[in-house]
Amino acid sequence: MKSVIKKIVVKENNVHVGLMQYSNNQKMEFNLGLDTIDTMLNAIDDMVWLHEGTYTGKAISQVSHHFSATYGGRPGLQQMLVVITDGMSSDNVKDPAEELRKKGVVIYALGVDTNNTQLLEIAGSRDRVYSGRTFNALKDWENRLTLEVCSRACSTDEADVIFLVDASETNKNLRQFKSMLTFMDSIEKLSAVSKNQIHFGVILYSNDAKSVLTLDKYNPKQGILNTTPLTPRRGYANTGNALEYSLQFFSAEHGGRAANKVPQILMVITDSISPNDSDLRRASAALEKSGVIVLSIGVKNADLAQLTIMANDIESRAFKADNYDTLQSHTKDVFSVFCPLTKPVYEGPCNLVFLLDRSSSITRDDHKLILHYSSELVKSFNENSVHFGAVQFSSNPEMEFELNRYQRMEDVIEHISKLSYTGGDTNIGKALNFTQKVFPKSAANPQSLVLFSDGSSLDDVEEAASYVRDMGTDIFAFYLGDISLLQLLQITGTPENLFAVNNFNDIRPQAISAMCKPVVSTGNCSIDIAIAFDISQRSGVFNDYKLKLQASLPKILQYMSTVGDLCCLKQKIVKTRIAFQLVNQEGHFEEYNEDTLTKVMAQFTEPTYFNSALLDSFRSMFNDKSKANVKVVVIFSDGLDEDVMDLHKASEQLKESNVNALLTVALEGAHDPNQLQSVAFGLGYYYNRRFSVTMVNIGNALYNLISAVSKTACCNIMCVCVGNEGLGGSRGLPGPKGMPGEKGVTGFTGDEGIPGSRGPPGPEGAQGITGCQGPRGVKGDRGVSGEKGEIGVNGVPGTDGIQGLSGQNGTKGERGHPGNPGMPGVKGDPGSKGQKGLRGDPGELGTDNTVPGPKGEPGAEGLPGLTGPDGEPGDDGVTGHPGLDGKRGRSGEKGRPGPAGDKGAKGNPGAPGPQGRAGNNGAPGPKGLPGFPGHQGAYGKLGEPGRGGRRGANGQKGQPGDPGIKGGPGSKGARGVPGQDGNDGHGPSGSKGVKGDLGFPGYPGLPGSGGDKGTKGHVGHKGNDGQWGLPGKPGPPGTPGLIGFKGHSGKPGPPGESKSKCQLIAYIRDNCACCNDSQCPAFPTELVFGLDMSQGVRDESDFKRQRDALLSLLEDISIAESNCPTGARVAVVAYSSYVKYLIRFQDYRRKSKLIELVKNIPLERTSNTRELGAAMRFVGHNVFKRTRAGTLMRKVAVFFSHGPSQNPEDIETAVMEYRGSNIIPAIISLSNAPKDRAAMKVDDTGRSIFTLLGRQNQAASLSRVKNCAICFDPCRRTVECAFIREPERDDVGSR
Repeated sequence: MKSVIKKIVVKENNVHVGLMQYSNNQKMEFNLGLDTIDTMLNAIDDMVWLHEGTYTGKAISQVSHHFSATYGGRPGLQQMLVVITDGMSSDNVKDPAEELRKKGVVIYALGVDTNNTQLLEIAGSRDRVYSGRTFNALKDWENRLTLEVCSRACSTDEADVIFLVDASETNKNLRQFKSMLTFMDSIEKLSAVSKNQIHFGVILYSNDAKSVLTLDKYNPKQGILNTTPLTPRRGYANTGNALEYSLQFFSAEHGGRAANKVPQILMVITDSISPNDSDLRRASAALEKSGVIVLSIGVKNADLAQLTIMANDIESRAFKADNYDTLQSHTKDVFSVFCPLTKPVYEGPCNLVFLLDRSSSITRDDHKLILHYSSELVKSFNENSVHFGAVQFSSNPEMEFELNRYQRMEDVIEHISKLSYTGGDTNIGKALNFTQKVFPKSAANPQSLVLFSDGSSLDDVEEAASYVRDMGTDIFAFYLGDISLLQLLQITGTPENLFAVNNFNDIRPQAISAMCKPVVSTGNCSIDIAIAFDISQRSGVFNDYKLKLQASLPKILQYMSTVGDLCCLKQKIVKTRIAFQLVNQEGHFEEYNEDTLTKVMAQFTEPTYFNSALLDSFRSMFNDKSKANVKVVVIFSDGLDEDVMDLHKASEQLKESNVNALLTVALEGAHDPNQLQSVAFGLGYYYNRRFSVTMVNIGNALYNLISAVSKTACCNIMCVCVGNEGLGGSRGLPGPKGMPGEKGVTGFTGDEGIPGSRGPPGPEGAQGITGCQGPRGVKGDRGVSGEKGEIGVNGVPGTDGIQGLSGQNGTKGERGHPGNPGMPGVKGDPGSKGQKGLRGDPGELGTDNTVPGPKGEPGAEGLPGLTGPDGEPGDDGVTGHPGLDGKRGRSGEKGRPGPAGDKGAKGNPGAPGPQGRAGNNGAPGPKGLPGFPGHQGAYGKLGEPGRGGRRGANGQKGQPGDPGIKGGPGSKGARGVPGQDGNDGHGPSGSKGVKGDLGFPGYPGLPGSGGDKGTKGHVGHKGNDGQWGLPGKPGPPGTPGLIGFKGHSGKPGPPGESKSKCQLIAYIRDNCACCNDSQCPAFPTELVFGLDMSQGVRDESDFKRQRDALLSLLEDISIAESNCPTGARVAVVAYSSYVKYLIRFQDYRRKSKLIELVKNIPLERTSNTRELGAAMRFVGHNVFKRTRAGTLMRKVAVFFSHGPSQNPEDIETAVMEYRGSNIIPAIISLSNAPKDRAAMKVDDTGRSIFTLLGRQNQAASLSRVKNCAICFDPCRRTVECAFIREPERDDVGSR
């Protein structure tokens, strides 16, 4: 909140701010009448948290009263409410917010980790909803709201305005007539009225008309309502006659200023229907011929078509209020059109170049819109007053036609319409550099560059745009698509030159008035700066401080005297004069030079005191010797020399004498710099910043301050947004070597010098020639072994390497057995007590003063103190009143298990809950720098075991800790899981084992082999016949035989029974017990509805007819509540000349939620035209891009239209595209549109349906669309849909 308040200009005649805090109840912190920033910021700092619950709806109802004049509100001005919440409201927010929006208050909803549905109900539009998980996520909202507030300000220039008020008693009572007068009074209060600005007149009419206030009799101080009595008149309204009557009162005889080219405007306010349109058209044409602009405002019974006729068929100048209570809410709409009309039209020559984007960042359809709106801008200028040129760009810029190539406006428009789309990269910076060659280098006429783009450039734009603006060229940007607002602001240099293409018709008058402005002469702005030096606090060091000051002043004054680059001026440097105020010396304003400074510092021999007398002398100096637009006082001081309260009074008197700013700069060692800052004024965004002569960039800071003050005074800029100070630039290249100086005069011969000291040794000489090799010497004795060297010092340990990249997460391992807790470590010894510090130097004695000083800045948070001893228990208090129910507390600790209860009966299974909507994935934040490891804290008491938390992210590897003391042996662990069998191995032979026990008897062995043949025995006696033996076991199967040869082919069988698609569907329906024959739609369907929100839909009643018809169609439709291929998925869009998503296919899978949202769709009024064909093509190309798959999936698009489309040929194109994409279109028109009906007949299959929605029998009108488009079953055709000639498909299956 504080950041937004600092960025906007809070003044009596500008922006007012109020603040309410709420919970169960509301607390108004300050009302709208408070107009000092410091008071507001202090009130915000003193706010106390209210606790309790969240009742947003109750707070909205209460705050609505504070927009009235009783609490400081200004009902005629734009009113805005910003709701900031971080919780779900416990009451209804929809109805209170809707009531407040009906009064014309624009509501913004900011939510932190809260319900987006409630935020949408509060704001009424997704464009005014901002949400995030933390308050830091809403940081960019500050700039958006500031831009919104600043862009809504429009100041009127000059105009002759006459109100033509319908005062007939036929259709209204006295209260309703007064509401018309209140509306007229609001327009007057919003306008700048004076002798040289807006003049007003009033004409009342019924059967006849009578002028009650002429332009020359208007008194700006009294106002219209206090100048003359205004009462109703008898009879009926004759508007045509009144229009003809009003023309004579714009003449010079009655105070008209048409001869001075002052715009003349007639505002008609009526609630009646004129009996004859021809009278209106004839009178309006006569007014237009005389240069009078007509704005028509209708109430209740007034006819919008007649209002448009009065406005010379310009729909944006005709307004209609449903009743007298809502008339006041149209003030801002009327004023937004009225204000630009008061700007003078520049009729001299002007150079205007279009810079058009044709890169791949915009679509081909967007490129067509760019060409269309460029042509509309050309039509808005007077013939032969503007020279046009055009450049298109993508990867590279290309010159389409130069300035002065075409002399006729028709030739310019024809060339623009033929420009082609190429695609490619978006290099706006390169294109801006190219335009420098297009404009003449020295042009006395104004120059404007008009950019159409989305602002998403791949190269740098800031430097190129700054160079173009420095050439004296104003840059305007019309944006569309996925915009980059920051780059667009870098290009234009100001938010006032940014315009949205989708609001083209609304902002066109404002844009035209801003382009081709005449060059402002240099004499319109001048700056006078008065400077004083206060060195009075330090006795005996006056000259030392004077020398220090004299060394730093030249650079500071050089900055202060080169103020320039003001947005409303062409010259680089604004004329700046400087005067010095010394004791007993009368200062004079003159241009700065170093000789003047040297002369002043020589005269500066006595200290100057910072007191009321010094400030009064500045007031006299400016009154007697300065006529500059900007007056600034700069005082270099070492501290105040008078009571601060007395200096505050003197400072206020200096401010009231039209001095723009008082700047104080603290000298080195100044006494209490905060008090110096408290008496300054005019600091703007620097109001809380101290300035010191020891600052490195003090000259630049003072330059920025004086520049901001100059822009406010000379250019009438209300919002001067100052960004953070940039980083210092890189060191510049060394300058070129200077020319050698002139040869100096030969000096005198010096005295003979004393002998010098011995010089250092000379350099080593070159190595001599190597001599001859000598004879080989005798071999020496073996040397004695040397002693063992000492052990070397250990090397310094290497530094830790940089942290490696995090490895990929490993697979989840098996859960191990929890180990036993280790022994607690030994408590470390306490550190030694530090030595007592040295005693500090004694401070300077303070002066006696009973006046309390200003509130100091809050000190840094101290270290937590030691825990104090427990206090003695107090006496039992008196039982208080029972408090309000508190919020639900945290869950208590788990209690002990109770006794087992009786087994209950088995419950019925619950219904499955609805599947929640998947949230959008947030953008990944930038990876932060790794923090330093903290000191290990002392061991706390052993806490109770907590619940198992989720596994956290892997932390950075810590530094190795000191080895702990070896713990005692742990308890024996549980038996481990048996390991897997190892591989077979061969170990060494073992020792012979002990003889084992006897084993079990073995199985019988195999029969032995036959023995040797014995001798032949004697023949035995014949034995008895034996019994038959048992049958033997079957033998094993034999091996399979070889595969035989392939047999002859048989005769072909009879053909199977084939089925068509419809027969197959009928077969399934007849044999499926779960199929519902009466379900609508019969097949799975993707269904899109388009609602008309174009310029023609001005009444809530007309939009309500569309919404009621849509709800009627949804009543009997089965909505798909899962991914199963059944029922209908529904999407809803709004269209005018562009399309906006309201409900997407995936948003709602519950019919009740879908119908509730459709009921809450509000009408968003706009002045954009009705482009039905373009909307149909957008739906076909984008909305149906992702549909469910399936052979029987149907796609249906139903569009509501309030009247004829702007381009019926686009509907024909859309219908043919729909036929190729198998999409069924239907148009439900609220009024007759024969061209649209004919365009739908281009589809000879009859599937494209056009129907007229009657007021009497609405159900019959919708039946055709419902039964023959949405619920149409091609396999069960009805008589109602016999006109559809859809050919049957090929057979899809057989029995």
